[in-house]
Amino acid sequence: MEEKAASQRAPLTPLDRARLQKWIEEIVPPEVDHRGGWLDGVESYLDTEWDGLLTWAQAPVRAALDVDPDASESVAALADELLGTLIRVAHEGFYGAPHLADPPGWRTVGYSPLPEDVVPIEPDPLPEITLGGAAEHYDTIVIGAGTGGGVVAGVLADSGERVLLVERSRQHRSDELRNDHLRGKRAAIYPPIAGPENPADEPRVQVDIGGRESTLYADDMGWGLNAMTVGGGTRLWQGQAWRFLPEDFRMASLYGVPEGSTLVDWPIGYDDMEPWYEAAEHQIGVCGDAAYLRNYRPQASDFPMPPMPKDLRAHALQRAADELGWRSGPLSFAINTRARHGRQACVRCSQCCGHSCPVDAKAGSHNTVLRRAMSRSSNRIDLLPAARALQVTAQGPRATGVAIAAGGSTRTISATRVVVSAGAAETPRLLLWSGIGNDQVGRHLQGHTYAIVYGTHPDGFDPWTGPGHSWSTLDFNHYNPGVIGGGVIHDSNQNLPISAAGTFPAMTGIPLYGQEHSNFMRSEFARVVTMMGCGQQVPSQTARVTLDPTVRDSHGIPVVRFSGGAHPADGPMHEYLSGRCTDWLEAMGCTSIVDLGAFMRQYFAQFASSGEHGAGTCRMGDDPAECATDRFGRVHGTDNVFVADASLHPTNAGLNPGLTVLANAFRIANHLATTS
Repeated sequence: MEEKAASQRAPLTPLDRARLQKWIEEIVPPEVDHRGGWLDGVESYLDTEWDGLLTWAQAPVRAALDVDPDASESVAALADELLGTLIRVAHEGFYGAPHLADPPGWRTVGYSPLPEDVVPIEPDPLPEITLGGAAEHYDTIVIGAGTGGGVVAGVLADSGERVLLVERSRQHRSDELRNDHLRGKRAAIYPPIAGPENPADEPRVQVDIGGRESTLYADDMGWGLNAMTVGGGTRLWQGQAWRFLPEDFRMASLYGVPEGSTLVDWPIGYDDMEPWYEAAEHQIGVCGDAAYLRNYRPQASDFPMPPMPKDLRAHALQRAADELGWRSGPLSFAINTRARHGRQACVRCSQCCGHSCPVDAKAGSHNTVLRRAMSRSSNRIDLLPAARALQVTAQGPRATGVAIAAGGSTRTISATRVVVSAGAAETPRLLLWSGIGNDQVGRHLQGHTYAIVYGTHPDGFDPWTGPGHSWSTLDFNHYNPGVIGGGVIHDSNQNLPISAAGTFPAMTGIPLYGQEHSNFMRSEFARVVTMMGCGQQVPSQTARVTLDPTVRDSHGIPVVRFSGGAHPADGPMHEYLSGRCTDWLEAMGCTSIVDLGAFMRQYFAQFASSGEHGAGTCRMGDDPAECATDRFGRVHGTDNVFVADASLHPTNAGLNPGLTVLANAFRIANHLATTS
C-alpha cells in the first residue's frame, strides 16, 4: 500500500505529460487566441499544485494513465470518474488559474477582474496588539470583529469605554482576498483564504433529517460562509443592504404558527428599528432609491448616495416588470457610488461577491465605524487578531472575563461586560461551551432558501460587470397566495469563469469539454440570464446548533454540530418564488429556461440552513421560555453577557440580513453606552 501511494505522489514524467497534454487539449482545445488548456494554464497548474491543491487528483490521474498508458483513445473513452477528474483539473488550471496573473482562460471569455486603467489600492491595516500586550481588564470584551462586533466596539469606544476586540483570524491584506477564484469565500473549491486558518483543525458535523452524519470542512458550502477576517462578512459580501419590512417583525401575528415551527414575532417592530437603519445607512454608507422602497416601508430620509447606474440588463428587467405589472427598482448596496468619507467610488469590478474590493468602495464595519474610532487620538480599542476566545468565564449570572489563546499561549482577561458577535454557529457554540444561557441557545437555526432559474436571452448582456445584481422587486415578500412569507427577486449576473465553465453547460445539455463547450464559453455564456429569489425560512423545531459529542477542534473544544431540517412550509414558498423568476425571464424574452427548484427544495428540506445568512440561534425576545436573549441582546440568566449578530434575529426576512445586523448592532451598542 505504501509503495502504491508513493507512486501516485511521484512527479509527472515527460511521458506522463505528453499523454496528459493530448487529453487536456481535447477538453480545452487550442483556439486562435490561445494555445489550448495544457500550454495555457494546466501544465503550470500541475507544476505548482501537484503536491498542494491537487493532491486529491494524484490517484485518479494515475488511474487514467494506467487505463490507457498511451493516451491513444479519446478522453471520452475514460470512465466517468476519471473523465470528471481531468475536466476539473483542466477547468481549474485554465479558467481558475490561481497561479497566473493574467490567465489566457480569462481573456478568451472576455473576463478581466478590473476595468482598464483601474489601479487597486491597499488600505493601511488597523493597529493591532498581541495577547501579551493586552491589558488586565477592559470595560467590554467584544468577541468577533465582523459585521456586528466592529460596530459595537466602535460605538462603545466612542462613548469612552476601553474595549478589547478579539478576532480569531489574522488581519488579511485586501490583495489576499481577491483574484483567487478557487479559494474565494463565496464559491470555494478549496479551503478559503478567509478562514478558518487551518481547516483540518476546524471541522463541523452535519446531521440530516434522516440522522445521517457527515463531517464538513471549510470548502463545503454546508460548513458555512462566514468569513474569518477583520471585518468578517463585510470584507467579502456583495453589499446588499436591505431594511427588513414591517411584516417581517410580526410573522407569527401575520401568518399564525404552523405546526412543527417555532415562529414568533420580534420583541421590537419596524418603528423601533427605523432610526437605527438610518444610522447604519449613513454611517456605513448605502446607495439606493428610497422612492422605490417607500412602496414597501417607511423611510424618513433618502439614502446618502444614489443607486448604481442602470445598465442594459437593468433596463430590460424594468421593461419586463412593467409588462407584468410589478413594481421594481435598483438594489440598495453598502457600496460607494461616489467618493465618500475618504473612500473611492465603485469601479464595477468583475468579482465583487466573495472578494475584497480593489478600491475599498465596499463598506463594512472594518473600514467605517471601526476605522474611524481607531483613528482618533483617543483610540480606546485594542484589536487582537489571530486570537481564539476559548471560554467566557463567569461567577453565577455574571461574566468575569474571557479565556483567550493566541501565539501559543493562553490568558484570561477580565471585563465588566462581554459581547459575543461570532455568528449564528460560533456564538451559540461559545455560550454552550461556557455554560452560559438557557436551553434556547442554539435553537431556531434558519437562513434563506434560494430559488434559482436560468434563461437564455436573444441578445445577451455583459456577464462580468459588478456588483452582480442590478434590478429587483419586493412585490412577493408577503401576501402570496397559499404560502408563508416570500422574498426579494432579482437578477444574479456576476459569475466567475471557473463557475461558468461547470455550472451552466451542464444545465443546458452542453458537454463540459471539447469544442462545443469552448464555443459556449466564448460566445453563448453572455446570453445566460439568472434570476434569484431569496426566500424567508420558517424556523423549525428541529434545526439547531449543538456541541458535537465526539469531534473536537485543535483546542479540545467540541465543534459545531448542525442538525434538523427546514420546515415544510418553505417548500411551497420556494416553488412560488421560482415561478415568479420564470415569469420575469419569459417576459424578458428568454428561452431555454432551466429551474433548479426541485434540486434546491430537496437540498433545503434535508439539512438545517448552515451555509449562508445563518440566524436565530440566540434569538431575542422577552420570554426566556422561547428566546435566548432579551430585546437588547442580553443573554437570559446573565447580568452582563450580550450578543450582537444575526443569531439574534427571531425571523430572517426574505432579504439579505447584513444591514439589519449593522442597524441592530448600533441599537444595542447605544443601549449599552447609555445605560451602564
